[in-house]
Amino acid sequence: MSQKENDNVINEVHKQERVPENNEDEPELKSHANEGQNSGTQLTDKISNSEQEKDVNNELEEEKVDLSCGIWKFRTNAFGTCFANLYVFATFVGLSALFSEMIRSIIHVQLTSIEKQFNIDNSKAGLLDVVTRAGYLSTILFGGHFAKKAHIPIVIGLSGIFQAFLLSTPAFLQFALPYELPVLTPSVHSNITNTTSFGDNAKYMCDFNATNSTTKQRTENLEPTHQVAFVVLLVMQTIKGVSDTFHASFLPVLYMDDNILDKGKMGIFLGIQHVITDLASPIGKEINGLMTEIPIDLKKTQLDPKDGRFVAAWWLAFLVFGVGLGIASFPLLLFPRKLISKSKQKEALDKAVVSYVGGQVLDEIVEKEADDKVEEIELEVSDRKESIKSEVVNMPPRKYSINVVSSRKSSVASVYQSSSRRPSMFPPLVPPTERKVSIAGDLVFEQPIKVHAPVKTKTEEFKEMLIDFPKAIFRLLRNPAYDLLLLDIVIMSVPFSGLSLFRSVYTANEYNVPMSTVTLTSGISTALGHIVGTSISSYLTSKVNTRMGYVYIIMSSYILTCAITPLYIIFGCDNQMVHGAKGEFGIPVNTSSLCDCTNSKVLISCGDDGHNYLNPCVAGCQDVDGKTFTDCRLLTNSSLGTNVNPGLCASDCYTNFIIYTFLSGLQSVVIPMAMIPRRLLVLRIVDPRDRGFATSMFMFFFSFMAIPSPNLFGKVIDGTCLVWDGRFCALYDRDKIRYFLSGLDVGVYGLVLITFFVMFVFFKWEERKLKRLQQRHSVEESSPT
Repeated sequence: MSQKENDNVINEVHKQERVPENNEDEPELKSHANEGQNSGTQLTDKISNSEQEKDVNNELEEEKVDLSCGIWKFRTNAFGTCFANLYVFATFVGLSALFSEMIRSIIHVQLTSIEKQFNIDNSKAGLLDVVTRAGYLSTILFGGHFAKKAHIPIVIGLSGIFQAFLLSTPAFLQFALPYELPVLTPSVHSNITNTTSFGDNAKYMCDFNATNSTTKQRTENLEPTHQVAFVVLLVMQTIKGVSDTFHASFLPVLYMDDNILDKGKMGIFLGIQHVITDLASPIGKEINGLMTEIPIDLKKTQLDPKDGRFVAAWWLAFLVFGVGLGIASFPLLLFPRKLISKSKQKEALDKAVVSYVGGQVLDEIVEKEADDKVEEIELEVSDRKESIKSEVVNMPPRKYSINVVSSRKSSVASVYQSSSRRPSMFPPLVPPTERKVSIAGDLVFEQPIKVHAPVKTKTEEFKEMLIDFPKAIFRLLRNPAYDLLLLDIVIMSVPFSGLSLFRSVYTANEYNVPMSTVTLTSGISTALGHIVGTSISSYLTSKVNTRMGYVYIIMSSYILTCAITPLYIIFGCDNQMVHGAKGEFGIPVNTSSLCDCTNSKVLISCGDDGHNYLNPCVAGCQDVDGKTFTDCRLLTNSSLGTNVNPGLCASDCYTNFIIYTFLSGLQSVVIPMAMIPRRLLVLRIVDPRDRGFATSMFMFFFSFMAIPSPNLFGKVIDGTCLVWDGRFCALYDRDKIRYFLSGLDVGVYGLVLITFFVMFVFFKWEERKLKRLQQRHSVEESSPT
């Protein structure tokens, strides 16, 4: 029979399926036709043509990629792909995050000025970092799970602009509750017994006529604590932490990973972002270092930045960085929602469900074994259908399949059923399907009907994501490799977050150099180190597309870091003795014969004799000329001079400071090499749908464990203080703080190295297991059936 005749027979079969009820010639055919209509046709009739057209239009709309740039209806294609590409996006995200992260450098560098203005100790100053992380924690998990459905560039841009306005708060506080530096009154003549004529210097000088009234006057002359302003500053930092969730957190990484076809190049875009963002610390320290020499009230003063009474304009840094953040964030509002279609996104993610083990994944092999078993079942069913097919009026050959069998391919358990319990030749229909019936009334095959699922409302999508929230947590935590990454970040976060606030202060105290010098030298070395280290890491990760390759890079980074860190212990400085101070490094001084220094304020000063004094009163100073105290009668060797100047005397270990700067720069090359591989591991070892949530949970644990750190380590740092000036530490024990910081760093890096060694062993075990499965599978394929 010809092909045309066969088609006529098929058409006749279709007509007889719709035979009217008064046709009594073939009742059996009518019953089968009715059955087919009840199970398949009636389901398809419920979907109207208008709904199908609407669903098709929605699918076509999702596949459209609008690369125009602009806001709302004001968009243009004038720039083309010159603007709407990941290179430009990574650059602007890096710039926006650069200014946002610079805020952290303000607290690090200007910590001393903040403590002086608000009269707080290190533990309370650590609250500025704690409340930021608390605000961040309050939204990071839910943001990571739900915000992935949003227009990511607009969310990032708006959060950056919001932060820009928020960061102007300290400037308004300074104008509303101004803090002014003390006024120094120069001497008109010598031998003045009225100490009030010396202005603020009277609190530090020798009083020849010490009485109860003058003592009382001194003790009541305390600086205002400005507690209201400090509380407002804490609230501002908390709100900033909340907005950080939607700014420089997981969203930029998710947007780049969604819109890149070759996932192996993801390290390049992360490298661009990190090279720019990681400059926040060195550049921020440079700018803040310059601002440490600007008086807080922006007025001309005789005080020197080394003077213990000097307070810098830390609020000005907030204002400058806020303006930069707003400018850098605006271009992000112009980016399109996506750069490639959803189908291409899915295709790229399917290729990257890495495994990255250089072969098939374990699940793929198991699934393939299941498919082989299913094929055997299909062959048996197909053979049985051939007998039916021969009885039909010479119908053209067709490809037969059973939907139920194909739908069970993912279930290995359904494959190993006994022959008596295998799916029957005519299983229940999986609706909606269209049954094809022969003239004799026998079922020949089932043809599925493509039905477009109805578009879900925003409420329905939200409910589904809410239900999936605990499931996503369970999916992540049952992943051993991801659990090891969480352990790694917990180990790193506690000391890193707790001590980062105090490292600049430590360096200035350890080597007795001005903060501006510390920020200048460390800023340059750290900036160059970050650029080199991140560039090397970006290049290596673009060439290494395996999990093991990422682990090798990370382990190499931490091995080098563990080798460098102990050198900080060697190249330190010794403690300096202070006349009038108590404790191991204090030298007792008897001033009772000349003046009463019981209630004099602390102002460590250096005499012309090269010795340090707790304050000018201990040195017996009777006069003052600007910031220099003169006519000091209690100096150890007055033949060299009778003046003292605020600040410690210069030490002879400036060479060690240069070595410290070099080691810090070298370490800045090594440590960033582990950053990009770690981020890529998070993206590649989890389910693609959980990438954003995995990144946000990663950051959640980092911030959660870092909350108690500043307060905890602040108390430890305060425990090394030798001289207190109220609640502010004026002098630290250099030996204790150096051994503590260096020892803790070595211990932390060692623990992290052990964590990744365990991950290395785990991946090796998975590879061996995979290899055995592949060998077993190849043997089964080669063995005769």
